[in-house]
Amino acid sequence: MLRGISYEQLVARLAALGITENVPNLRNKVARGRFTAPFFAQCMVAIGVDRLQFPTIDVIRTDLAGDHAAQALARKSNSKTSL
Repeated sequence: MLRGISYEQLVARLAALGITENVPNLRNKVARGRFTAPFFAQCMVAIGVDRLQFPTIDVIRTDLAGDHAAQALARKSNSKTSL
């Protein structure tokens, strides 16, 4: 989301790494929020992430409560990085 990569683009990038995936399955995995740690790592490599930053407990308590919390955190992080 932060890097502006579509599901179609991510499927193509995963394919370049030898990982077979399709758009509907990828979209479902992300929507459910249920996938393996190795798959998460493969996706991070595919989109060029070289570092992960985890939120502090205060951010988790205030910003990550309720539905769509990950999207809200991503939007908040994106607005900070674009300053």
